[in-house]
Amino acid sequence: VVVIYKYLLYVIAHNIFLNINRIYTVTDTQTGEVVYVGKTTQDVDTRTNQHTNPKRGDHPEWNTKNPDGNLRYEIAVVDNGNWDPFQTAAREQYYIDKYGGVKKLQNKRNEVTKKNYDNQVKQGHNPC
Repeated sequence: VVVIYKYLLYVIAHNIFLNINRIYTVTDTQTGEVVYVGKTTQDVDTRTNQHTNPKRGDHPEWNTKNPDGNLRYEIAVVDNGNWDPFQTAAREQYYIDKYGGVKKLQNKRNEVTKKNYDNQVKQGHNPC
């Protein structure tokens, strides 16, 4: 009975911290370049609307249209999974690095730094 109870606690705790996470890119259709990498547990349309909100968003320019009337920026999910917050940050960091890093992208920060990586390892988290 104790083993079953511990297992149920593990499953509940595990599912509380694991969500369906999405890693998405924003691509400038005029240049073909990825300009931003993000993560969300929401659907990507909801997250995009938050970014592009003219009053509160940080990227209203993503609503710009090309001369043909199509949006200049395309949002696409590039990865998704049932990950904990650190695993999600690590996935996002992978794509940030893949597309040129924070110096090239509109991302303001790296999601995984040496300090928070070392912290996770000290806590027994295996990021691999």
